[in-house]
Amino acid sequence: MAPILPTTSPDLPSIPVIATKGTALVKIASRQRRMGSPLCTILCIATGLFTSVLTCSAQDNEFKRMNSLFSQKSLELDDQLAARKLTLLQNYATAIEGIQRSFQEAGNLEGVVSAKSESDSARSGALATVKNIDSLPVEMRRLRELAEKEIEKQQSERDTGLRDLRTKFVGALEALKVNYTKAGEVDIALAVAAEIAKHNALLTGAAEPLRQSLLDLPADLQKGLILWFPFDEEGVATVADLSPSAMQGVIKGTQFTKDGKIGGARSFNGIEDRIEIAGQLPDAERFTISVWIKTPGNPGKGGIFCDYNGVSANDLLYSLVGNDAVYIRADKSGKKLNSLVKLPEKLTTEWHHLVWVAGQRDSTLYVDQEPVGKVREEGSNVGFHTAFIGYSISDQGRTNFEGLLDEFMMWDRPLTHGEVEELGLLGREGQ
Repeated sequence: MAPILPTTSPDLPSIPVIATKGTALVKIASRQRRMGSPLCTILCIATGLFTSVLTCSAQDNEFKRMNSLFSQKSLELDDQLAARKLTLLQNYATAIEGIQRSFQEAGNLEGVVSAKSESDSARSGALATVKNIDSLPVEMRRLRELAEKEIEKQQSERDTGLRDLRTKFVGALEALKVNYTKAGEVDIALAVAAEIAKHNALLTGAAEPLRQSLLDLPADLQKGLILWFPFDEEGVATVADLSPSAMQGVIKGTQFTKDGKIGGARSFNGIEDRIEIAGQLPDAERFTISVWIKTPGNPGKGGIFCDYNGVSANDLLYSLVGNDAVYIRADKSGKKLNSLVKLPEKLTTEWHHLVWVAGQRDSTLYVDQEPVGKVREEGSNVGFHTAFIGYSISDQGRTNFEGLLDEFMMWDRPLTHGEVEELGLLGREGQ
């Protein structure tokens, strides 16, 4: 039988660790020095340290530059984890394929089907969904257990690396806050203080999300992801976007609940609660928006999402209308999408998965992974970006969401029906 993955077991090989030296980040800092930029702080990432080396300029906002460098270093940790996980899964698939051949030679059809499903999933970058590991053939069970343990170990090592990086980053931010305060840049100093508080909350575990990175999604769903708010943080002023956009959601009155579809969720009162996305979303000619919703029933208040800036006919709007219709509008860049989609059945008060896929010539609405309506009109979300979750505008006017929202996600591409179904599987895993 072929060896599979890194483990403490002596009969299995270990995955080589990819060195991460952060040379690109050092080059950024060096280039800025050569150009004469009056840097407040240069991040010396090669040694994992954030080292304050220059006096703060009252005119240069190095806060944004430091945040950018921290994000880049965090992505390096994710890239390292991705490479290790990919190698592990390929080795695992090879071992399972050997077992599949044994089942085939023995005429064991159920074993062949089970092994093929497991190896195909691993080749695509994820372990197959298994409700009960005891349901697997005994020959596969030990390998599956080893794979799961090693993935957990890899994730733990990545989390430790991120914690160390975050600790050093907070130290650099503390020095930056002092420099801005001395320079009389009070507003920026306050923003730095808020960032320090956010990272300290993550370090103490007060705001540690259940999922840590993009790598917790299947590989195909990582492509084009521009927003992902799991809503798993409790006792925080902002919620984290785990997509590469790394946005922050500023909480405006919503409450955390542990009773989410996957982990926690946010509860909205239907009156004024909302989450404001700090920063502008990337432009997207085509897009997909996915969210899990739970409403109290008829009539329901349904402002799910909007991205606009008050200029007429340049809006992206997404709202429930009662419990039997959804309003979608994306009329930016001269496009004309503006429609009320009637649902074939009323939504119940249970969790439902709502997905809006805006393609090249039409939009498709899915409820619980099934297509329930199509609008043959082209839309766009290019320009005019001021975004809110839990607030929008429908054909009946401004509306705030009442109920629970979880796992808000957005892509800059249309997902396929198969990918929408895959999202639904993730929701079932969270039950």
